[in-house]
Amino acid sequence: MAATDSGNMKIGPVTFLLLAAASLAAQAVVPAPAGETAAEFTAAEATAFVSAQQLASIWRDGESAFRGRPWQAPDGYRLRMARRDADGSWQWLDEGADPARASAAGDGIAYLLPTDPGARRLFCVRGDGVAACSDNRVGTLVRDGRAAAPDDVLGEGGSGSALDFPRSPQRGRDGNLWTPADMLRQQPVRVRVVDERGAPMAGVRLDTCVAAPGAGIEALLPAGGGRTLLEGDTGWSGVPARGLGFQLTMEGVTMDLAAEVVVVEGRSVRIQVVRSVVQRLRLSRNESAAIATLKNISSAQAQCQACGVIDQNQNGAGEYGTFAELAGRVGVRGGAAKMSPPVLSTAFGNVENGIVTRSGYCFRMLLPGKDGVAVPELANGGADVAKLDATEAEVSWCVYAWPVEAGVTGERAFFIDQHGDVMGCRNEEGRYAGTRQMPAPDAARAATSAGKMSDAAATNGRGLDGQDWLVIG
Repeated sequence: MAATDSGNMKIGPVTFLLLAAASLAAQAVVPAPAGETAAEFTAAEATAFVSAQQLASIWRDGESAFRGRPWQAPDGYRLRMARRDADGSWQWLDEGADPARASAAGDGIAYLLPTDPGARRLFCVRGDGVAACSDNRVGTLVRDGRAAAPDDVLGEGGSGSALDFPRSPQRGRDGNLWTPADMLRQQPVRVRVVDERGAPMAGVRLDTCVAAPGAGIEALLPAGGGRTLLEGDTGWSGVPARGLGFQLTMEGVTMDLAAEVVVVEGRSVRIQVVRSVVQRLRLSRNESAAIATLKNISSAQAQCQACGVIDQNQNGAGEYGTFAELAGRVGVRGGAAKMSPPVLSTAFGNVENGIVTRSGYCFRMLLPGKDGVAVPELANGGADVAKLDATEAEVSWCVYAWPVEAGVTGERAFFIDQHGDVMGCRNEEGRYAGTRQMPAPDAARAATSAGKMSDAAATNGRGLDGQDWLVIG
């Protein structure tokens, strides 16, 4: 290049064309803020992609699919749905709108919008089950960036109908590039689950999740999930990400797996699980559920007695009820009508041999008899009216809970009465288990008592069964 008389630089035609092309290229691509995007998905984004695909599948199957396939927005994202009104414009639905009712022959749109610093990409599902993903270069909702609009995903220059949803990579009305989900690069993986002895574990459910910081898998893996077959293996395809974790669900127990038990070799993963750990988690879960159930029963009894719906002696003072009465399955004492609404779940109306079974535990209701001895609920539910003391039933009741199979569905046994304190014993040597090894009605009464319903419970002390009953909640 040579200088002109005025001192300006002279630019040749070839140089000018190169600079112009570079300028246009710079204007065509708006770079994202440094450090906020990468070629690969983040763990949160990959998990959101799986959720978007699941929602798309459910919407393709119709509203009835939600009954057996519950869905919720993944961590790091929130769900926003929109519908087209009579004027043809798209409007956001309320945040709490039911996704099962948001789609109508494709006339609905659902967005997964990022709420977590580890997520930037946007995902969208049309009502007939077509999904798309955006790189979100314009920064919608990122660091107080641009607010999302209901018609963001629709193509520029279109009519604004759901037919403008991207079926090939295209620029949306938000300026982002939207790509159909089935065109994204996905990676397959094969996962095998074995126990501590290397034996395959069949029927185990595996799902990827967003791991805690520093606890995720460093290798690039696809997000997804599946259930293992007889050989202990399963597989799926998904968008790859780093920082994923694994959740295992077995026999009703879900647990997070430590990265140390996961070995990645290329596109194969081997996971070793100690069966006793799963067993311990199931025991703990069932025991926690039993304690919560006893507290729920206590609240129901208090509500029943306070409203006076059961009044066998017709003196105006409410009495406590049996499971079948509290659940509205049988008519209450002192009247033919059933409790409506019931104060306990209708599941408690399923009484067999005087026992209700829930989450691996047996529950048995006892009310005071005329001689002061506890009277159990009838085999098929309801009260043995001839044996009950109606006056005492105004002030006392108790429930025992013990494992269906000691050491398998639970370990400890529990007790609660009208005072509302849950007590537990170690249930040594599996003394209480199932319907053939039930606690005696006076098992948790103080060892120094006569075992009557009116006698003190063995609070933090020795019971008549020889075990220590400690208050736990």
